[in-house]
Amino acid sequence: TDLNKIFTAAGDSKKHKEFLPEKFLAELNNLAETELFDLSEKLINIFNLTDKKEEFAYLQAFQNTISEFSEKKYSGLNEFLEYWEEKGKQTALKISDKTDAVNILTIHKSKGLAFDTVIIPYTNFNLNHKGNNSPILWSKPDKAPFNTIDLLPVKYSSNLAKTIFRTDYFNEMLYSHTDALNLIYVAFTRAEETLIIFAPEYKKQKKEKTIPDTGKALFYAVTQKNTAERERGINLNEYYNPDTKTFEISDNSAIQKNKKIQPEDKYIYPENKYPNNNWHKKLSIKLSSEDFFIESIEKIEEKVNYGTLMHGIFQEIITEKDIDKAVDKKYIDGLLNSEEKQTVKQKIKNALSDEKVKSWFDGTCKVLNEDALLTEKGNIKIPDRVMICDNKLIVIDFKFGKHRKKYITQISEYKQLLENLYNMPAEAFLFYPEENKIIEV
Repeated sequence: TDLNKIFTAAGDSKKHKEFLPEKFLAELNNLAETELFDLSEKLINIFNLTDKKEEFAYLQAFQNTISEFSEKKYSGLNEFLEYWEEKGKQTALKISDKTDAVNILTIHKSKGLAFDTVIIPYTNFNLNHKGNNSPILWSKPDKAPFNTIDLLPVKYSSNLAKTIFRTDYFNEMLYSHTDALNLIYVAFTRAEETLIIFAPEYKKQKKEKTIPDTGKALFYAVTQKNTAERERGINLNEYYNPDTKTFEISDNSAIQKNKKIQPEDKYIYPENKYPNNNWHKKLSIKLSSEDFFIESIEKIEEKVNYGTLMHGIFQEIITEKDIDKAVDKKYIDGLLNSEEKQTVKQKIKNALSDEKVKSWFDGTCKVLNEDALLTEKGNIKIPDRVMICDNKLIVIDFKFGKHRKKYITQISEYKQLLENLYNMPAEAFLFYPEENKIIEV
C-alpha cells in the first residue's frame, strides 16, 4: 500500500521526498519559521486537505488544540510536539449534541442531561462490595476490650455479620445497595423517549439468599409474576418474552406528539471545502496614536501603533537572548506579519549593538521592566526599564517618536524617586532606538 511505501522510505531522506508535494519541499525552510497556527493553515493547503470532507471535524479539532495551546504560553513547534505527545493526541473530538452520532458517557457524567434514546450496555452493577474493592470500616466498638480504642479499622466482610461490628457492617451494606440503585436511577432517567438495556440472563441458584447485582435484580423483576404484595404495581412479567429473552414496554401517550424537530447543528462548509485562509491578507488594523510620526519604518507605521508595539516588545526583553521571543509574541498576537517580524528583530538587534546599550542588556544587573513607583503625593510613575547594579541604578525610557522636552522632566522625576527609594546614585537615559540616539539626563 501507499502507507507501506511511505514508512519503508522514511529512513531514506531521498526516497521519502517522492511522497511529499513539491510546494512543501520548496517552502520547507520558511515553514520551519512560521508561527504554529499559520503553519497548520499552510500545511492544510499544501497537502490539499481542504477537500477531505471526512476529515473536516478532525482538522477543526486539531486547529482548536493548536489555538488553545498558543494562547496559554509562548510556544514554538518543538514545544507543541512535546505537548502533543504527552497530552494533545488524547484530545477527544467535540461534536454538537444535534449531530447524527452516538455519545459515549459514563453515568456520572450524564447527570443532568437528557437524550431521545439511551443505550445501557451493562447493567450488572454490584449491589455489595466485593473482594479487593471492599472498604475499611472505622468502627467505634462498645464492648470490652475493643472499646478502649476510639476508632478501630475493620475490613468490610460478610464475616462481620455475627460480630460486635455487625451494625457498621449492615449500615455499609445499606449504603452500598443505595449507591447502586441510585446509579441505576440516574441511568434510566436520562432517556426522553427510548431506553434500551442489556443485562445478562440468570438462573436462580437453590442456595442463593441475596441478589448480588442490579442485573439479577432486573431479571427477577421482569420474570417473576406479581405476588399479593406487588399486585398494585405493573405486572412486568406480562411484557417479558422468554423465547426471545427480551422485555419490551411502551407508552406512546407519553411521547410528545407535537415535539419540534430541531435541525442538526452542523457547520456548513461552503462548497464542501474546509475553510483555509491567509488572514494577513484580509485583516486591517485601525490606527490611533500621537506616536504615529516615524519616518524610518514605512511599512510597519502604516499598520500598527508603532510606539506602543515597540514598548511592548522591549518590556519583554531582559537580555539580548529575549529579542526573538519578544518579537515572536507580537507576531503570534497578529500585530506583525512574517516579513515585519524579521524587520523588527533586525532593527532591535542593530539598536542593541551600541556598546553602551549592549551593557544594559548583558544580564549583569537586576532588571525591572515597567515597574510602578509611588510618589509622596500618591501618584504612580512607571519607567520603562530600571537596572539595579552593585553600586548604582540605571533608569531608561525608550522613545519612538519625535523628541519632546517633557521627556526630560519625566525621566528626571524617575531618577529622583529611585535615588530616594534605594538610597543609591542613579543614572538616567532617554534612548531612541530608531535613531540610535542616547540622551543622558
